[in-house]
Amino acid sequence: MGWSKSTETRTEIDEVTGLEYPVTVSKYVFGVELLGAALGVSGGLFGLSFAFCKPA
Repeated sequence: MGWSKSTETRTEIDEVTGLEYPVTVSKYVFGVELLGAALGVSGGLFGLSFAFCKPA
């Protein structure tokens, strides 16, 4: 959980020496702000739908 990221750093182990080293990989990871934006837009559309409903 957190902000979106476009890269991810993972640790790999060298086969010969056995030493660990970081590797940066291009990978998009979704964050909390996209979840909040999606909920905000869907809530807004839900509220807007009541403006156009037919009276019973």
